Amino acid sequence: MVAPTSLAYAEWRLSGGASNTDPLRSLGGVMSSERILHQTAAAATNVTGVVMDDAIGNPVGNGTLAYVNSTGALTWAALGESAGTAVIPAENGRYALRSSGGGWLFVTVTFASLPGSDQTDNDITIADIANELWDDIAKVESFNGDVEHRTVYLYNAHPSGTMFGPKFWLTQPNGADSAYLGIDSAGVGDGAATGVAAECIERPVTNAISALSWTTANGGRVTVTSIAHGRGVGDDVELIGNTPVAYNGVFPVELVLSADQFTFLLSTDPGTATGFGNIGSRQVIEDATWSASVVTVDLTAHGFSTNDYIRHADNTPSGYDGLHQITKINDDSYSYALVSDPGTLTTPGTAARVSETGLPLSVIFSQPSNSGNGVSAPDNLDFGEAIAVHYRRTVPAVTTVATATDKLIRHAQINV
Repeated sequence: MVAPTSLAYAEWRLSGGASNTDPLRSLGGVMSSERILHQTAAAATNVTGVVMDDAIGNPVGNGTLAYVNSTGALTWAALGESAGTAVIPAENGRYALRSSGGGWLFVTVTFASLPGSDQTDNDITIADIANELWDDIAKVESFNGDVEHRTVYLYNAHPSGTMFGPKFWLTQPNGADSAYLGIDSAGVGDGAATGVAAECIERPVTNAISALSWTTANGGRVTVTSIAHGRGVGDDVELIGNTPVAYNGVFPVELVLSADQFTFLLSTDPGTATGFGNIGSRQVIEDATWSASVVTVDLTAHGFSTNDYIRHADNTPSGYDGLHQITKINDDSYSYALVSDPGTLTTPGTAARVSETGLPLSVIFSQPSNSGNGVSAPDNLDFGEAIAVHYRRTVPAVTTVATATDKLIRHAQINV
């Protein structure tokens, strides 16, 4: 037997591949096993048999977890609040405890390990988790404006139960943001073979890697096998999603062995490759200068075209970073609009062409709201099923917002 279906089994997960853990790459495709958590909760010491999984929407600080032996009831009271409706576990599994103010504490219970007497933990410290999904909004992004995308999944992790009428809530202070639900053609599915979300606008153009090997030749050489890789000697090539992670990074191509193989130099042996990712599209720029609200970027043989979307990252100053639609000047330079001067470039970052296709068509949420907006899913979630949610975050130009944390997707609700 297992605990009944509850909100505790509704997991938010990243996209971007089964093993992706990077929110910046949560841009569509196969669902990841990585959960998006909301708040941390300190471990219980007196109420045994209870493990904290996640917390959502609670005031930050010490709350109280209590167990009543005579009834078997568990209750949760966040800081400054009273306990919500008691939950009485009867089996092993996950349970959702609610405080009177509406916050949640999600726990896994081992029934046989629950206390044999009344117990209370009044030092369950709740803390917000930042940057689980979104990076902070830099001051220059606040001034110039910024648009970013994420695709996540709402997943039913219960081993047998159905979630009826799933609904999720979003809150954000500036906009207008947009959310899209069930954006793949199959709707609800397992997130791996069915119900896989379309890749959104920021998905980097990639080639799959099928083999990696390291030798001592020329001080250390990696041979990459990737069908029709299209790279030339001297091109910067980005490797992502490989295991061991030492194979990942941006490297200049040393030799082109064939249409399907090339090499780059790496002095230290990363070890035997056990997992293969993709060749990304990042290139290291040579220079960038600003004049009259236009940035000119120097990048030899960049391969970009006018109206391409280019994601710039890792520059110093960071004001050069962001997603920009470019104008090609020639084969070795291009430009994009930028309202304010970021300053003199001291550390060149990277540029990556991203796809313009794959955006969903139906908008179901598009307005600023601090209190939250509820959006209902078009179908139930059977056990092991997920539904994709694509979120487009818009930071208007010349706004006062300077930072942001992960309070955009607040929580979900289900009927059981």
